[in-house]
Amino acid sequence: METQLQPSRWYGVLLLATLAIAAVASTVAQQHHRAHAPKTLRLYVLDCGVIKGLDPGLFNFKKEELAETELAVPCYLIVHPKGTLIWDVGVIPDSAFKDDGQPVTQGPSTVTRTLKSQLAEIGYSPSDVTYLAHSHYHGDHIANSNEFASSTWLVRKVERDAMFATHPQSPIPPQARADFAGLRYFPANPDAVAVAETRPATGELEIDTGGPDGTVRYRRVATADTPWGPLTLWWIEAYGGGLFLPFRDGTCGRDSYGGGRYLTDTVKGTFGRGLTVLDGGRLRLDLNYAYNPSCAYDDRWACPLAPRENWLEADIRAGELAHSRFTGSAKKSPIRTGDT
Repeated sequence: METQLQPSRWYGVLLLATLAIAAVASTVAQQHHRAHAPKTLRLYVLDCGVIKGLDPGLFNFKKEELAETELAVPCYLIVHPKGTLIWDVGVIPDSAFKDDGQPVTQGPSTVTRTLKSQLAEIGYSPSDVTYLAHSHYHGDHIANSNEFASSTWLVRKVERDAMFATHPQSPIPPQARADFAGLRYFPANPDAVAVAETRPATGELEIDTGGPDGTVRYRRVATADTPWGPLTLWWIEAYGGGLFLPFRDGTCGRDSYGGGRYLTDTVKGTFGRGLTVLDGGRLRLDLNYAYNPSCAYDDRWACPLAPRENWLEADIRAGELAHSRFTGSAKKSPIRTGDT
């Protein structure tokens, strides 16, 4: 959980989740249900609306050159034996529909059917979608993105940088966004990828957020025996639940953020990239996906950082580097050991 510290309001709480290895076969499976995988590749084209009345000049056409100026808004579901991907998610959100099911018009755009109802007709729900990708981030491509919060979002670095620079809830301080030069990463490192055996772990940590969320409990569920040292995996006992793996390593305070980094966050859809569950309770860890907590960018935020049992001596030269414009010290949530 990360809490933005402001005198008069609290911005969103970023709940950072953990991994329930003690119940890998049950809890994780329930949290990450997927529809039955097909034997062959399939492509579904979904009707995500139309846009009328736009000037063809926006697309370098003259009106007399076109027989039709109404623009179709398609969405695509690609189903593969290894997972599903939805490409673009419409121009008007499903939440705009009323119970009568009548078409919805907003400005020049009209949608006659919800995206979720079309997915249901072919046997899928948003929770069955492994990956979400957008052709680009104009409004007619992103309307239902929040429905796929549990999917892995495929985003190019330049687009992630743009979100950090412009989004209202970006952890970059508002006064620094105009000069934000983008996030920095170590080069891709194949040595930062490993498969680890796990063993059960018990006990809890209590984290006092210092704000309206009070004390949040994190439950140990397993220890992963990685090539870099043991790492404890956690389940957050609060809103959303989910999987949480924070760590600190030898690069912290020199090349990477001094408070450590995160590898997975189920609530925000990062499960399945840096950390995946394999057969037999094993884990695949890819530390190239390690990323900074919000307090690495601005000391308005209070972040739960890696407990000492997740401090690695090895240098993990992979993942996100320290933010070059960070000038304050993170307000770290005090951690109390409830049961060791």
